[in-house]
Amino acid sequence: MNASRCYVIAGSLALSLALAARAQLTNFTIIGYPTRANGFGINDAGDMVGAYYERDDPAHTDHRRGFLLRGGKFVPIDFPGMPWTIACDINNAGDIVGFYLDANGVNHGFLLSGGRFTTVDFPGAEMTRVQGINAKGEIVGFHWYPSRGTIMNTASGFLLSGGRFTSIQYPESMVMHTSEVFDLKPTSVAPGNSVESRSCRVYRNC
Repeated sequence: MNASRCYVIAGSLALSLALAARAQLTNFTIIGYPTRANGFGINDAGDMVGAYYERDDPAHTDHRRGFLLRGGKFVPIDFPGMPWTIACDINNAGDIVGFYLDANGVNHGFLLSGGRFTTVDFPGAEMTRVQGINAKGEIVGFHWYPSRGTIMNTASGFLLSGGRFTSIQYPESMVMHTSEVFDLKPTSVAPGNSVESRSCRVYRNC
């Protein structure tokens, strides 16, 4: 067995043990409301957010809706006037973030807080997706520029904290896709495990 394979096995085992110790998962629940539902984020209270396709859209192209699952009840999440909404994360305060597509197919991030939607677009970006929020209200996501090339060579991650955007690009990576921000002091940026370097997690103090 070569060294690189040993590292992969050891790393996977360590991650599995850490997750098991933290979560102690014993039962799984299938989430299928109302059709082709995907859960993307969950907070400490067990509130879950995600997205599903409308039953009246057999081609699964135009009508995707976000949802909040709280206390066993599903609540649809639709950015006002937009046909496509995906809820990606929820913090312990109940703030929800995600992204929506407008009538022209342009991606925009959003924050849903206190029943009010706010669009979150990285300044100057052509496309923005928001995918994570922590207890402090710090938001992470990524942005890209279709007019300059593909998402693989134009995307960068970002952090929105205290009303200020910070672009994040891991050195020598093709694309930076930030998906989670932790409730810790920002100290470092670490690449994810994808062989294509298409994902990462930011600001893990470890």
